Amino acid sequence: MTSAQFGAWFGPADQDVQTIENWLASQGFTGISVSNGKTVIEFSGTASQMQSAFHTAIHRYEVNGALHLANRSDPSIPTALTPVVAGVVSLNDFGYHSMAIRGPTLSYTKG
Repeated sequence: MTSAQFGAWFGPADQDVQTIENWLASQGFTGISVSNGKTVIEFSGTASQMQSAFHTAIHRYEVNGALHLANRSDPSIPTALTPVVAGVVSLNDFGYHSMAIRGPTLSYTKG
């Protein structure tokens, strides 16, 4: 099954996706992109736009000597979007990194 087929069969209706895209655009967000599976919508905006749209304060934090922006509290999803939107993955610029910890290297000798 392709991601587009998954989106067509299990994703939200095209009308619901369009409603979300329209709301994001009305808030001034740009770069709105919907995944083929229709389960992720990426967008860009300023900290001020994020604060206003999702009713959360965005603050600067210093972590390991680097400055970052992140929300201080959980974002609020507009009531009109709650039937379709499960949540917001992130409102920060920390990026992703693996949480895996490499263990010792083992060797096996046939004997």
